[in-house]
Amino acid sequence: MAKSKESAVEKAPKIKATKLEQIILDAIKTAKLGLPDWNALAKQEHVTRDYIEARVDWMRRVGMIK
Repeated sequence: MAKSKESAVEKAPKIKATKLEQIILDAIKTAKLGLPDWNALAKQEHVTRDYIEARVDWMRRVGMIK
């Protein structure tokens, strides 16, 4: 049974990052100490900080960010 679950996970399509998600990933990679300035990013992208934080939480849940 475990084998079938593993194969189902392997067959699952990879989630492509949207433009905002790619910007978040780049901000994490380039941030000093790994902690981006979410306020500046939200202002730059014209979205709320809450939306950015919710997106980051979702990206963690689906495994885009570890």
